[in-house]
Amino acid sequence: MAILRILGVVLLLVVCLPATAGEAETAKLEAELEAKLAERHRRAVALAQLYYASGDWRRAAEHYEAARRFRDDDVEVLTQLTRLYATHHEDRKLLSPLRALARLQPTSVGWLRELGSCHYRLGEHAKAEAVWRKILDVYPNRPSALRYLAQAYEEHGLTERALAMWRKAVAASPGDEYLRLQFAEAASKAGRHVEALAALAAFRTAPTSSRSRRARTIIHTAFFELDLPRPVRAAVEDLLRHKAAAATDVAWAIAAAFEQAGEPKRAADFYRRVAAFEPDTDRGRAAAAKATGLAPAPKP
Repeated sequence: MAILRILGVVLLLVVCLPATAGEAETAKLEAELEAKLAERHRRAVALAQLYYASGDWRRAAEHYEAARRFRDDDVEVLTQLTRLYATHHEDRKLLSPLRALARLQPTSVGWLRELGSCHYRLGEHAKAEAVWRKILDVYPNRPSALRYLAQAYEEHGLTERALAMWRKAVAASPGDEYLRLQFAEAASKAGRHVEALAALAAFRTAPTSSRSRRARTIIHTAFFELDLPRPVRAAVEDLLRHKAAAATDVAWAIAAAFEQAGEPKRAADFYRRVAAFEPDTDRGRAAAAKATGLAPAPKP
């Protein structure tokens, strides 16, 4: 029995030794290959940097792309490629490094925003929307994510979608005054001056700050574009100074001020805005009735 056990051990060693030796050889070859690939990657990056420094961006991009073939997870290389392609408006080539960066850094809403924008510029609007919406999957209802999405829409002239995202962002963080200022600026650019005014209600930023100056510019622009006389402006400013307000509150204040000033037609115009903002509320219905009583609705 002892002899059989010894024979069994010997046979086991005979069977295992070649396998162990083979594994060691394979590991050695893999290490050598990895070292060679790393060296080629390093050389390609060095050449890319050299061509970039000389001003030849195309050759630089070629060598950065070569570096990717040896290693496609180098964030620095991918970032350099995005800069080169974006700077020179090579959107079709830009897609690949942006996709790689979005895959490697899935929580970076910046890469998702840029990838969606690239698709949009290429006319791939459905793909752009699908990518942008991933921002909300990464950070659902977080104001910063909603802001990123609003800015992406705004950048491409998608005004209604942008304003919808700004509204959601402000609703998620009503105490963020900078967010409200950004929304007010977006609303002002879009000609939504009543909403812009409402976004700046109870704005507490120091009067000497740049943000406060930006807010005053938006308010003055709204007063000018809405053609509000001094008494009506005073009523609106009083409303904005003391408490938070919705667009409906601002429109109602303007309408009431015009009514008090003996301008029924202009009052009716703003009461109709209240009714449009809140068609199914008591205030909306009351505003519609007031508008009808003050002046007939304009013919379509």
